Amino acid sequence: MKKIFVLTGEPSGDKLASNVIKSLNEKKKDIEYLGVCGNNLKSLGIKSIYHQKDITYMAFTDVIFNFLKINKKIDLTVNEVIKFNPSILLTSKTNQSKNQNNTFYCTKGMGMARGKSKKNEKIS
Repeated sequence: MKKIFVLTGEPSGDKLASNVIKSLNEKKKDIEYLGVCGNNLKSLGIKSIYHQKDITYMAFTDVIFNFLKINKKIDLTVNEVIKFNPSILLTSKTNQSKNQNNTFYCTKGMGMARGKSKKNEKIS
């Protein structure tokens, strides 16, 4: 059984990752998921170690005032990833420019694969 850890840091990444997971689930049913997720991924039944809103801060001062809390969540996340021992770590980066696609990073073993997501892109 494959294990995938999904890490999303904000709602648009959660939405994009949920589309990837839906496509994967259409092709393979024997995947176990764990992650830091928002409402979209949770609606798919993905188990989350905490809600992504616990680490989503927009203003610089919010980050400063919540630094210790954020640091604890990072430590928790690292420990859970190690314990879960995923085959794949799926993260996303949302680009702010309208001319750029959203980027998914997929880490498998010690290597790093980088792929661009596009609307209605076939996931293989």
